[in-house]
Amino acid sequence: MKTKFIENGNIHQTVDTNSKVVAQFKSNQKCTVIEYSGQNIYKIQYEEAIGFVSDNFLEINDDMMDLFYEYEEREMRKLIAEEENRKKKIQDIVEQTEKRKRDSIAKLEKEIQLKALEIKRLEEMALKRKQDSIAKIQAAEAKALAKQQELEQQRLAALAVQRKKDSIAEIQAAEAKREIELKKALEQQKQEALEAKKKLDSIAKAKEAEKQKLAIELELARKQVEELKAKRIKDSIAKLEASKRLLESKQEEDISINKNTNTAKAQEVLQKQKAEVSASLKFRDSCHYQINEYDRFYNIRTIRTDAYNIAEHLTVELYKQGLKTNVFFNLSESLGCASYLPNQRSSVKITLENGQIVSFYHSWDIHCGEFLFKANLNKAKISSLETSPIQSILLRGTEGSKEITNITYNTFFMDKLKCVE
Repeated sequence: MKTKFIENGNIHQTVDTNSKVVAQFKSNQKCTVIEYSGQNIYKIQYEEAIGFVSDNFLEINDDMMDLFYEYEEREMRKLIAEEENRKKKIQDIVEQTEKRKRDSIAKLEKEIQLKALEIKRLEEMALKRKQDSIAKIQAAEAKALAKQQELEQQRLAALAVQRKKDSIAEIQAAEAKREIELKKALEQQKQEALEAKKKLDSIAKAKEAEKQKLAIELELARKQVEELKAKRIKDSIAKLEASKRLLESKQEEDISINKNTNTAKAQEVLQKQKAEVSASLKFRDSCHYQINEYDRFYNIRTIRTDAYNIAEHLTVELYKQGLKTNVFFNLSESLGCASYLPNQRSSVKITLENGQIVSFYHSWDIHCGEFLFKANLNKAKISSLETSPIQSILLRGTEGSKEITNITYNTFFMDKLKCVE
């Protein structure tokens, strides 16, 4: 089936985004979709290259959605088959338990029967001796035999009772142990079935869990961080020089004012202007956090900045957990829902003053009402956002869109991305 790319990107050799790049493509170029491979990844053919691409780079059509639903149906059938196998194993355990119980009782009954036959044999031997011997010997032997028989019967009866008690105790202990194991197996089966249902009810959570497994090339990240630091130092020097020129300009104006007005009043105006410039620089260079915690057990740092107002009714937050970075756009107006579904996926597109466009796609749970948009923020987007102020923002939900051109804090990303490094 045919489709086209909506952004520039790379085709990878496997579904792992860190695998070898087999080709590069540009926006609006056409390709052929071969299959859906899970994790929001499609196998495609572009010119002579065959590889894997995230749905973030593809224009989703109905045929591609059919591939998506067929894949989900196959995964569901696998889960059902696994559950049936677990049920069969548990039934086999129950049947084996019953068979062992029956075998133990049959063995005990057979031992009692053999002992009874042995007693009968001894009785017959005693009778034969009594008939072949004289009356005295017969009487003595009969008496001794009777005593022996009585003792033997008592011993065998006591032995049978004890063995029966021991066997029943062993069977009961084994049964109790098997019941515990069965309960554990049933509880595990129930938990696994519940987890499977949760996966089906919330594909987004499953996707997020899978995405946590993706590795990042540390050497490339280190070089990019060094480049960003060097650029930010250069930007900070430029900002300081601009602020210095602004202060000098205001000072020259104030000197002119001092010539014509009261010296004390002019000095007060000068100090107020210096304070305003200083406060503005301090705010832009400072980081303000809602969350800034380090989990020693999992060795993960979690950072969430304050919600910064960048336009009327619109705030932006930066969020980072471990190596994964996100950006939250919060619009206090309704655009329907913020959705991750491929056929109605919500988006935010930022146009920079240098003409570059940076696109984001909603990747968290569906949220309706106020437009609460959450998206991944990768290194390429960070690099683009740090190069130029914001010119406009286009927010698109399931039932409408809004373009904002009056950006009150257009250097937000240039100032605050350093807060989640």
